Amino acid sequence: MEILFDLFICRNNKEMGEEKLARLMTEIEDVKWQGDILRKLVHLYPEEPHFPAHLARYYLYMGKNLDEANNAADKAIETSERQGKVDSLLYHIKGLCIREQLKDKLNALKAKYTKQPKLLSGEELEEVKVLRTMRGVGLNGPVITTTCCMSPSPMLR
Repeated sequence: MEILFDLFICRNNKEMGEEKLARLMTEIEDVKWQGDILRKLVHLYPEEPHFPAHLARYYLYMGKNLDEANNAADKAIETSERQGKVDSLLYHIKGLCIREQLKDKLNALKAKYTKQPKLLSGEELEEVKVLRTMRGVGLNGPVITTTCCMSPSPMLR
């Protein structure tokens, strides 16, 4: 199992900010094949939560499929909790998924109101209030809560 982690999961500290996947995975040029490998690891080792967690990273960054990323992150957390473990890395990856969802919502709002400015509905105004609140919280922890709003649309300033 340790060899599989070293090959397909682990990134050294230097790669942490640069590479989204382990070095061997990034050297595989076929993005579909990267996903196939991670899906196979999830299938072969269903009780190992880090495989679906890194499959979530793949979907998030390489496969560009936010729904699948969320599903894989949830599966990783459920697997870990079923084993009585709490792993902050799994929640961090779920936080990355949530951040991307919020970015998508912000971009959609920006696109919508850049084209045709109008007053926000009550529901949309509440979303903006929540995002502004998150922006000011500044919490540190395993789940990234504020980096999603590092470059918000001008509408939220």
